[in-house]
Formats: sequence, C-alpha cells, structure tokens
Amino acid sequence: MNITLDSLKTNYDVYEAMCPYCGIESGLCTASISLFNTSKDRRANYCHNEDYDNCPIFLAKILRKEMR
Repeated sequence: MNITLDSLKTNYDVYEAMCPYCGIESGLCTASISLFNTSKDRRANYCHNEDYDNCPIFLAKILRKEMR
C-alpha cells in the first residue's frame, strides 16, 4: 500500500470533520450515557460528517457537561 501526502491529508480532513465522541472501530457512541451501538444510518447522518453538532445525543452530552 502506497501512502501519499494527499491520502494522509484527505484522511485527516475526514477525521477532523467527525464527531469527537464517535467510536470509529466499535461503533459505540461515547457521548451517550449508556454507550449504545449506533446504526450505520446515524453514523452516516451525524457522526461521520460536519453535522454532528445537530445530533441530539451530542447536544445532550454538551448540555450535561455545561451543567456541572
């Protein structure tokens, strides 16, 4: 496998746009209290793009963090 600077930059850009609470390998949502397994649809709609701040689970995590 050839790793080029362009492929590293692309992978980094995708990772930077993802939800910081997304369990990439496991599929677990670490923003939830119960660490539930997220569906592929949820990951595609919320976790793996820049729209993760619209996710109700992410918003609840942020609100819980602010209430402390």
